[in-house]
Amino acid sequence: MYFRFSLRHNPAKGKSDLRKASAIPTFARSVQSGSVLRHWISLQLAGYLRYIGFSEEDTQLAITQIISRAVYPASELETARWIRENSAVCELTDYPLKKITKDKLYRSSLKLF
Repeated sequence: MYFRFSLRHNPAKGKSDLRKASAIPTFARSVQSGSVLRHWISLQLAGYLRYIGFSEEDTQLAITQIISRAVYPASELETARWIRENSAVCELTDYPLKKITKDKLYRSSLKLF
């Protein structure tokens, strides 16, 4: 059984803490490279994306896409397939896996551009 964990950064305390989010079994997928990128990107980029008007969901999707494209550079169609079948990036970014589609990735790419 695998457990889902979430990393929350508390700027006031200047540290991050790891919490068990749930005891729901999850599929084992690749997280090594995505995990490292997620921490760097989310701490540096999430605040900026919110500042320029991205909603929380748009921010999560953008970070999901940036990490995915850095780890597995491919088209939006192939990236959506890779995220759904082989990656745990949605578990790292808290973006719902069921919402990942090529169309959402296209829209996110345009918004980032």
